[in-house]
Amino acid sequence: MNNQSAEKDQHGVLETTAQAIGSTLGNLAVKTGIAKPAAAAANPEPAPESQPANQHPNRKARRAKKKK
Repeated sequence: MNNQSAEKDQHGVLETTAQAIGSTLGNLAVKTGIAKPAAAAANPEPAPESQPANQHPNRKARRAKKKK
């Protein structure tokens, strides 16, 4: 039974090491120009609401705190 758990531990170590090596090689390929970086997220963050220049950006939170 101990032999099986030792094999599982080693398998986890090998997978972790392989992922680290692959990640490093990928980063080097991008830096040297061999490969292109992965595409950005499909859903970009929504644009912040437009506010007048004289309005404080945290106005709603400040008013809510003041009402308490």
